[in-house]
Amino acid sequence: MFEETLARVGGAALLDALPAWALPALPEPLKPPRGLRSATFDLSFLDRELRVTRGDRGELRVYARDDAAGEELARR
Repeated sequence: MFEETLARVGGAALLDALPAWALPALPEPLKPPRGLRSATFDLSFLDRELRVTRGDRGELRVYARDDAAGEELARR
């Protein structure tokens, strides 16, 4: 049964030591069907402009940062 969503930062040993945190739960009418409420993904690649993840259901997701957000990040 779906109870909570946990997020954890990982990668370097220093980041692995950070605790997981719970995200707020969605109201019942907005939750997906019970069979789809659990998922994991692995971060395959990450840089300032691109993120590639692989999910436990075989999906591959590629996210590209838009120019305005990339420029803001570069200024920090």
